[in-house]
Amino acid sequence: MSDDALQEKAIEYQRCGRDLERDVQAAKDELVVAQQKLLQPIAKKLEEVVTAIGKEKSFDLILDRSTPGVLYSPEALDVTDLVIKRLNGN
Repeated sequence: MSDDALQEKAIEYQRCGRDLERDVQAAKDELVVAQQKLLQPIAKKLEEVVTAIGKEKSFDLILDRSTPGVLYSPEALDVTDLVIKRLNGN
């Protein structure tokens, strides 16, 4: 293979690599948008249920234990099961 042909193949290879990276990023972006669309109604319903429970039980605060900042909480204060039951319609 001549030097010119080899150089042209190298350029084509780099172009294909850039195209692939662009396509992968576009697919990731589409996935994020689709995931947000699917999770939005669930998050809204969860917020409604948690707010209702907080008002019914006269809680001052309900925290998400999966987020940073909550190092310990007594099991008696955990309303996870109650939230799940409400979300499931029980």
